[in-house]
Amino acid sequence: MGCGSSAPVVGHPRMASQNGNAPFIQIPSQGGEGESNPKPQQQQQQQQQQQQQPIDDGKIFEDADFPATVDTITKDTNNESYQKFKDAFWRRPHEIMNCDYAEIKVFDTIDIDDIEQGLLGNCYFLASLSGLAEVPERVKAIFQTSSVNKNGRYAMRIYVRGIPTIITVDDRFPCSNEEPYEPLFSKPHGKELWAILLEKAWAKLFKGYVNIEAGLMEEALEHLTGAPSFGFMIEEESDDETWNKLKHADSMGYTIGAGSRGDVQESTGIVEGHAYTVVSVHEVEGHKLLRLRNPWGSGEWKGDFCDSSPLWTDSLKKAVRYEDADNGMFYMTLQDFRTYYADYSIHRYYKNWHYSYLEQKSGPKHANYYKFSVDKPCEAYFRIHQEDKRSLPEEERENFKYSPASFMIVKVEKNGEYKLVCKRYILLIPLIFSLVDSDVETDSKLIHGGRALYMTKDGKVHIKEAGDYIIRAKVYWRHGHEDTCTLSAYSSTKIEMKPIPSVKNFLTKYLTLVAGQKEEKPLGDSSVCVKGRYGTYSYSMVKNQGDTDFTCSLIFSEMKNLKLSKPHRVSNTQFTMTIAPGSSQLVFIKDIDLAAGTSYSSQWQWQS
Repeated sequence: MGCGSSAPVVGHPRMASQNGNAPFIQIPSQGGEGESNPKPQQQQQQQQQQQQQPIDDGKIFEDADFPATVDTITKDTNNESYQKFKDAFWRRPHEIMNCDYAEIKVFDTIDIDDIEQGLLGNCYFLASLSGLAEVPERVKAIFQTSSVNKNGRYAMRIYVRGIPTIITVDDRFPCSNEEPYEPLFSKPHGKELWAILLEKAWAKLFKGYVNIEAGLMEEALEHLTGAPSFGFMIEEESDDETWNKLKHADSMGYTIGAGSRGDVQESTGIVEGHAYTVVSVHEVEGHKLLRLRNPWGSGEWKGDFCDSSPLWTDSLKKAVRYEDADNGMFYMTLQDFRTYYADYSIHRYYKNWHYSYLEQKSGPKHANYYKFSVDKPCEAYFRIHQEDKRSLPEEERENFKYSPASFMIVKVEKNGEYKLVCKRYILLIPLIFSLVDSDVETDSKLIHGGRALYMTKDGKVHIKEAGDYIIRAKVYWRHGHEDTCTLSAYSSTKIEMKPIPSVKNFLTKYLTLVAGQKEEKPLGDSSVCVKGRYGTYSYSMVKNQGDTDFTCSLIFSEMKNLKLSKPHRVSNTQFTMTIAPGSSQLVFIKDIDLAAGTSYSSQWQWQS
């Protein structure tokens, strides 16, 4: 079967040998790109050189952790394709391509046409690869083994729970046991390996090929690059909103994906519930056109501006680089896109941006605090990453829910006072399409998948001044006990976050800044009050506008799912505070259970 190679043929899975290799999913222990504690530059360069060079010890690498057996595909004997998977031949690239191994490359000319979907329902992943292929350097950056390795060992970097992780696979792929013995899953284009290697690494990460079926492009793209992705529901937007976002994303070189509706008719040529890549966006001669690609490599839209549409003119064809070919690529109008697609995603990859992260234990009752400094203004995306439910046993996935989380960030002035960076509080309830922003209306236009939760509504934080900053991050673990999460920063200048002890009175100071932006209302003869709701907190701030001290109490009754917070708490139902002239004091209560409603009654009492 092989041709011109000294490597042994890998045949039926039962014939595959085991050689006792060590596990090959590795997290760098320290240093390197994306880490908080970088090694000296010389050590980094040595590490990168080692990663780029294939290991040549004269032995064929057979991955014992992801062996050439049916269990690597699925352990579900009830799967409708189980017998086909069980009977698969596991073949190496030179056997699949019928050539000498030396003729094969990891990358040749990386192109969106390199992607062709097989039996797996992983269109979201392959559409993501197709989108990344528009800028080949983004694909190459994933690979730690960038040249062909005749021993069959290939390493890729994937961001697992926000942590850059090296995943190593061998080069054996399940193929049909009938002529022409093609791969069962994604198929190589020409004599290059990058797409089928990435699919195998993705399958290894989640312990089986079948486990990577069904998903969102945001999930795949964030894992592959570390850069942030956002999804949008089309029915929640106007034509102009959708068009402006897509046009801006295309102009910025972002990867764009789209998911078709589940009720699309086959006669349209659009596959129902299927992921596509939005290759380009065009506004020409009064037409708003999108160019899309089906990861199948075939199957195209049959309506206006399809390949055979009479609407095409010579000038239009020239303007958008039209081609008439059954390659899965097609054009359609914005209006048709909004009719037949349910959502789209935008992957905000920026060249030369920096990635850093910290892995932390986090309890359900207390927040974690971090500090960082920047020497110039910058932009950043801060995220809290949780374990991906795809990693869980199948029986646990269906009812699993990601835990909510919240962020606060302040600039620390030279005098020790705080300055708000994000004026709105974001409490993220990760139910795929749910976002709660307590200072504005709930907005479901933005899809946050739950694995990675962002600090602001559009994800980006504008850090407008050089200086020192503090982040308060809290995960409200649904299971009620300590767990591990990752805080990451993707930024235009390097941000090195460091954990610090809990900051005394941070919430009081922070909410005082928030309250200072609100309208004051009279409270008594010589005081004003500001009341508000901020995320999971309800606050009241009283300011003394008189000439003498006064003492006041806020007394609660009929409290439901609420708890009084320090300071000024004198009992479970009462705050008491003494306020000097010209001064303010703030008190606040917090929700106990985020899933339950809250209510209370309260009244002020004054003491002379």
